[in-house]
Amino acid sequence: MKYIKLFSLLAAVIFLGSCKDDDENWNSTSDVTVSMGMTECSPKEGAGIVYLPINVEGNTNGLVSVTVETKEVGSNPAKENTNYYVTTKTLKISDAQGNIEIELVDDEEINEPRTFEVTIVSAKGAKIGEKKTTTFTIRDNDSEFYDKLQGNWEMNGVDDKGNAVKWNVSISGAADEDNPEYNKTLYIEGMCGLSTKAQLDYYFDKTSKTCTVAIVPGQYEFASGLNFGMTNPMNIWLVRLSGKNLGFDPVDGEVSSDMKTITFDQEAVLTGYLVDSVTGETPGYIWFGNGVSQLGKITMTKSK
Repeated sequence: MKYIKLFSLLAAVIFLGSCKDDDENWNSTSDVTVSMGMTECSPKEGAGIVYLPINVEGNTNGLVSVTVETKEVGSNPAKENTNYYVTTKTLKISDAQGNIEIELVDDEEINEPRTFEVTIVSAKGAKIGEKKTTTFTIRDNDSEFYDKLQGNWEMNGVDDKGNAVKWNVSISGAADEDNPEYNKTLYIEGMCGLSTKAQLDYYFDKTSKTCTVAIVPGQYEFASGLNFGMTNPMNIWLVRLSGKNLGFDPVDGEVSSDMKTITFDQEAVLTGYLVDSVTGETPGYIWFGNGVSQLGKITMTKSK
């Protein structure tokens, strides 16, 4: 009797599980097709997560499901779960477009572009259109030093009391060569342990093959909308502190040959200058994070 009850319970579970998908409101119109939103995609390996669009064309009255598969192609194929990861290969799409999430692996190897294909192999509630494949090319970012600097870093320094200060920051920049900032301007984000953004100028000497950078203070919003209990929220300018004087001279830094450490001018001191976000007035206060008014002896180390 126990076996009969157990069998009945398992049968009920299987039946309920098989009905779950059928309970969805699937499209039933016949003129709907699905296709890849692009035939080619060529991001750099440091791009992080890339969204590959899948288009739904036609008038739908319910969900459409699409399943894709990947395939190694080319002379230097990209390997799934080594050079990239696919979050999910089956999408349920309720509007005109869905996205396959592909997370790229940013390694430290200098290599030729790696390629693979993403192809729609099945669809529910739609027919597969002619554009069913995207050729995906992962471009290397290690041969170009500008690209290699981008990523996660640890910033270290000393505050006005001689205490060690450490923040996890990131360096970001232009992704494509046609961007006017490419090979010229980068940005440090996350200083002060907050949502801050500082300009970092980039220089590379092709003759000596040496790389230098410079943190650029200025009258831009290093941070914005901070509440210090004043009448209005405060914005922060990044400034250089010399004694009691504030200025906007850049803070030069030397990048190591392996691109893993940056040592800035050890005599330079940075701080933040408060600016009223509404009136533009400056109340005369400096601030550089919780419990920190300034930062000197700045170095950065590339995170693993």
